[in-house]
Formats: sequence, C-alpha cells, structure tokens
Amino acid sequence: MMARNGLIGASLRAAALVSAAALLAGCATTAAFRDGELAAQVEDWDSAVEYYRQAVQDDPQNAEYRVALHRAMINAAREHYARAEALEETGALVEAVRAYRRAGELDPGNNDALYRAAELERAIRDRIEASRSRAPIEDMRDVASRAADPPLLEPSSGEPLSLRFVDQSVQDILDFIGNATGVNINFDQQFQDRQYSVQLDGVTVEEALDQILMANQYFYKVLGPRNVIVVPDTPQKRLQYEDQVIRTFFVSHTDVTELATLLQQIIRGGAPTPVQPQIVPNGLSNTITVRATPAVTAVIERVIAANDRPRAEIIVDIEILEVNRERTRAFGLDLSQYSIGAVFAPDAA
Repeated sequence: MMARNGLIGASLRAAALVSAAALLAGCATTAAFRDGELAAQVEDWDSAVEYYRQAVQDDPQNAEYRVALHRAMINAAREHYARAEALEETGALVEAVRAYRRAGELDPGNNDALYRAAELERAIRDRIEASRSRAPIEDMRDVASRAADPPLLEPSSGEPLSLRFVDQSVQDILDFIGNATGVNINFDQQFQDRQYSVQLDGVTVEEALDQILMANQYFYKVLGPRNVIVVPDTPQKRLQYEDQVIRTFFVSHTDVTELATLLQQIIRGGAPTPVQPQIVPNGLSNTITVRATPAVTAVIERVIAANDRPRAEIIVDIEILEVNRERTRAFGLDLSQYSIGAVFAPDAA
C-alpha cells in the first residue's frame, strides 16, 4: 500500500512539473506574440515580422499567429518597396536593389519588386562598363581598321539625284550621272552597252549606281574619290578587280581557335564568293589574321567584336544557416532514475 501511494505521489509531482513547464512555454510564446503586436501598433513591421515568426515557431498550429505574421510581412514588403523607390530617385541604386530584393523576399508574389531589382542591377553593370577606361587593344583595332579602309567616293555635288530614262543606253545614263556629280566613270574593256529604263527620285550617287548596275549585271569599283570603273559582274572580274586586304584582329577574351572556326562556318554558310577569305588564328599572340575583300573583312570585324567579350560572371552571396526546428524540452522528473518493485506472493494472499 505504501509503495502504491509513493508511486501515485511521484506521478502527481511529475504531472505538476510538466504542467508548469507547459505554462511557462505558453507564457513565452504569448510574450513573443505580444511583442509582435506592440511592434505592429507602432508600424515597426520588420520587428513585428521577427516576433511573429518566433511565436509561429513556438506554436505552428496557431492560426492567429500565422495570420499576424502574413500581415506583417506584407506591410514590411510595402515599406521596403517604397524605400527602394525613394533610393532609386536619389541615384542610390545599390541600396535600392537591396530594398527591392528585401521586398520580394517578404512578399514572393511581388514580381514588380524582383523585376525592378533586376533592371537596376543591369543599369549598375552598364555604368561600370561605361566608366572603364578604353582598352589599348581598342585603339589598335581602330588604327588597323583605318589603314585597311578602301577609298570612298566623294562626288562634287551631294544633292540627291532624280533620274527618268526610257529605253536609253546604259552608258549614256551613267555618263549623265557622272556629269551631274563630278565623278569620272570608266568602263572595263568587256563592257557591253544595252538599252535600259529607269526612274529614281531623291537617291545618292552610290544608290543610283548600285541599282542600275545590279539590274544589268555589272558592278563598280571605286578607284579614287571621284573615279570609278564599271565591270561585268562575273567571278573572273570579281577576282580581278576586288581588292584583297589583310587585317589582324587582336582578341582579348575569346579563344582564337574557336573564334576562327566560328568565322569559317559563317563564311561557308553564306553565299559563295569568287574570292575565298583566308582566316588564320595565332594562339601565341592571341590574334586572327584575315585576307579577304573589304566587304567580307567588315563582316568578320563585326562578328569578332560581337563575340570577343568578357565572359559573364554570376556573383552569388551565400549564407549558410543551421536551423534546428526541433526544440528539446526537458521538464519534470526523469522517472527512469526510479524503480518500483513489487513481490506477489500467492501464499500471502
């Protein structure tokens, strides 16, 4: 009987201690929620979010706590978004990006905040690129480009041309253009005249020559600022008259072998040309040397400029936090330290 009473007493004491511990835990949770309510009353939404999160962690099943946390997060997101807009207006783009990002974290449904952050990050990168000093390699490219430029046509009159000819000699039409613009037009010995009708209004001398000669299967080559020669458009004549220029392109960021392969694929995939360009990469000096016509060289230059760029970099800030959501609560007596023994004796009964 005494053993039984002792067991009951120990159980009651343990239950009392467990109840007291639960009461203390409830008080702690209530304190976190109460602090969150106080912060919300003064519209300190960032603090309110932290307090409400603590309350939800302590009592995840409490719907009131979860609703309060959601409300605080939405209001905090609005505050950060408004702050980001103000920072953006003052030009503090880095701080504005952080505020937009924070608004997006608090309110994942706010796509506009994430979009604005991405736009500002792009603007920051553009500012950094614009502020960088011009690389010496760019000056070298400009010098090489100017040295290889073909002569340009410089007519004495820059007035637009208006032409109206019906069944007239192509040579007579070209002579008229030459007289009107002060350009000497010469003809290849294999040039054959023919009748042609044309009507053009408000065109330059280059546009007029291109249209008339292309329609009659001719092309022209500029010999000087005011001298051109008209030639039949055949592979043999192209090979004879088209200039070959040699350009060396300095490459800064791209592998020259890969870039040369890309250029060769582009050239092979285009329309066949009478003069096949030669593209030679040099891994030691990190350059590409090209021998081609000025027109093809200009295309190659644009392709190299478009591909010889710094590789994109992604900077990721990582913060590793170790979170243990399982809180160990040890309250009351450790009953494993106690043992209760009983002896059943049938004879005594």
